[in-house]
Amino acid sequence: MQANLISTLFIKNVWVNEITFDLDQFKMNLFISYIFNEEFDICPGIGWDSEVILFKLVYAMKFWNCSKTLIADLADFSATWTGYEAKYFEECSQSNNAEIELIERTVRDAKTDRMWLGTSDAKSV
Repeated sequence: MQANLISTLFIKNVWVNEITFDLDQFKMNLFISYIFNEEFDICPGIGWDSEVILFKLVYAMKFWNCSKTLIADLADFSATWTGYEAKYFEECSQSNNAEIELIERTVRDAKTDRMWLGTSDAKSV
């Protein structure tokens, strides 16, 4: 089993905010066993095994780096501010990720031969 959930808040040309919930891959096994010992006694058992279960919560934030030429020509301001090609911001790019690992936790340690009923040991009878 494995899970990955990402929540993104995106405000164009201002801010990007991501929260990632990540549950690492793990396996759980259910088993039924019938063990015959050297005296031909039957040792039945029902149980389960599990690998370690880890999850992580990561917060990432990016800002936008935008630039604007304020004065391109001292004699003519129209091209920069009111011209046909004028823009509020001429170039914008995202900054680098700033990731913060909020939580990294082991939900359950690895378990082996956890019995619900009976046994998995041939010497138990």
